[in-house]
Amino acid sequence: MIGFLAAYVGVVYIVFDGQLEKLLSIEYSVGDLLLLVSTFCFAVYNIFVERNKQDTPNHLFMYYTFLYGSLLLLPWPLLEWWITNSTMVLKPVGLDAIVAVLFMALGGSVVAYLFFNQAISVIGAASASSIINLVPVITVFLSVFYLKEEISISQWIGSAIIFVGVAISNYEPKRRQAPRSPLTNKSAE
Repeated sequence: MIGFLAAYVGVVYIVFDGQLEKLLSIEYSVGDLLLLVSTFCFAVYNIFVERNKQDTPNHLFMYYTFLYGSLLLLPWPLLEWWITNSTMVLKPVGLDAIVAVLFMALGGSVVAYLFFNQAISVIGAASASSIINLVPVITVFLSVFYLKEEISISQWIGSAIIFVGVAISNYEPKRRQAPRSPLTNKSAE
């Protein structure tokens, strides 16, 4: 819990640029609340994966996850179409848009979730879930390398706090073996 809390403090520190008084002065919107709900849903998803995956092959498990997820999302565009009473107009789409959608669909969804579900199988839901806190750190460093932005002191501090939090939450102390009694040593001989 200490590691998770430390990582969240680091995320908040980065988001508010080290000025935590901004946290109290911000006005929260419905989108902010939905974001909080989405993190809860992600935690439930991780627990669901760990408890229900069992011996199901990763690709088959992902197939059913995306199938049921798509079925749950299908009513929303249909509801919007029905409420707005509009006809769908298909417009020509450029190659760059097609490549971007394919990259997000394959890379950001299918491949990312395959790897993440594999990580849950190997290290467990709690440890895998703590890794999500590294997203702001990765975003900051990608903005430095690709966009040539400068990194601020608050981003360095926040990143360090996140790394410490993730490390603490994934730390597993070595189990100590009970010292052998002289009787067990003699019986082994």
